[in-house]
Amino acid sequence: MDISAMLVGKSDQLDNVDLISGPRDFTITGVSGGSSEQPLNVALAEYDRPWRPGLTMRRLMAAMWNTTDASLYIGRRVRLYRDADVSFGKDKTAARGSAPPATSTRRPGSRCRRRRGSSACS
Repeated sequence: MDISAMLVGKSDQLDNVDLISGPRDFTITGVSGGSSEQPLNVALAEYDRPWRPGLTMRRLMAAMWNTTDASLYIGRRVRLYRDADVSFGKDKTAARGSAPPATSTRRPGSRCRRRRGSSACS
């Protein structure tokens, strides 16, 4: 008996459990408005459900790509990963994070700091 259909969640969006196998790179193919709680839907070429980035991720994208015009995100790539060490209260929630795509030399979750006009990542 094939149980693959039973392994799919009932969510209408990309969830952190969808990234349990490791970081994945995605190409943004579209953006649209969402609800008041999740105001941005990001369509991904490599996934059939939208990514709905939280406030911190939206701020990160705006800073990283130097624009708040989400239509300019189309065609850009993002690496999404699951961080199993993130907690919400007492519960481990394994939050989603984002990082530069695979073409970057940075590791997912690495920290960057500005030093004398250049950035240093660890």
